[in-house]
Amino acid sequence: MDRMPDALKQVWTENDQNYEARVKPATQGRVGLEERVGSQPVPTPGSQGSGWSYVDAGGTWYHTSVLKPGSPGYNAQAAYDTHMQL
Repeated sequence: MDRMPDALKQVWTENDQNYEARVKPATQGRVGLEERVGSQPVPTPGSQGSGWSYVDAGGTWYHTSVLKPGSPGYNAQAAYDTHMQL
């Protein structure tokens, strides 16, 4: 291999939840790498999904509806905290 990939991703399903963990270059003024871990319920056939939630280092989960700028209820601190520096 000539170089490392720009990001790494691991996905798995456990207890009726789909999970995704990503390691990527840091954002938001940080240096190095950051990790982001997301989860969503396994979709029920024929129904619309409920979207993703992301966890902070303290174990608090935040739905994407509060992590996107411009969304009602946007929480800038939660958006920052769910990108955990490694």
